[in-house]
Parts: sequence; C-alpha cells; structure tokens
Amino acid sequence: MFGLIEKEAGETVVEIQQEIRAVILVNGEALKIAAPPGSPAIETTRRHFSTGRRLIQVSVNTIPAVRFFYSVEILRKAAPAKPWRLRRLQPAMRWRRSGFPGLPPMSRLLADGSAIT
Repeated sequence: MFGLIEKEAGETVVEIQQEIRAVILVNGEALKIAAPPGSPAIETTRRHFSTGRRLIQVSVNTIPAVRFFYSVEILRKAAPAKPWRLRRLQPAMRWRRSGFPGLPPMSRLLADGSAIT
C-alpha cells in the first residue's frame, strides 16, 4: 500500500492515521454497497501524511456490518533469560480521538477509563 501511494504522490509516507466508527447507511450509500438503507456499517477513514505532516491522501471505506470481520494476531517473543525484577507500574495513558457523546473531541484516557481533557 505504501509503495503505490508513494509512487502516485511522489512523496514518502511517514504517518497514517486510521479511524474506525459505526455508522447507519443512508439511501445513496446503501445502494452503492448493496446493503439495505438504515442498516449498520463500519466506516474506516485513513489519512496518509508525508514529512512535515503534509496530507497526501485520504481514503474512506464503508462496509456493511454483516460483511465486516476484524482479526488481530499478537505474538509474544520468548521470555527473557534473566529473571524479571518486580517494579511498580505506572497507569497507562494514551490519547484518543472520540466521537462518543459526552467525551471531548480529544481526551487522554487513563487505565481506569477516566478521561482528562
């Protein structure tokens, strides 16, 4: 995928942002993807950036929910040879863009699920 976009844009892709959300299909969208109007779907938006965060491509894909399947395989390397030292772990924090009612557009989510703006 990177190679094709880079060939068309003539620039190197250094970052991709991906958003996945649930949507309800309206008449025009539903007809284009052979799904009933008003049915649920998954919409994926990808933004490809070159150096300097210059946006070079945006793609939006809509898939009816009945045809959507998502699978992730996560492999873990073998445990290290030396024993682990016990240490206190800090709560994990990550940034999240949110389209959920009640949450600000950009919030920092803590391990306990609370949000900080």
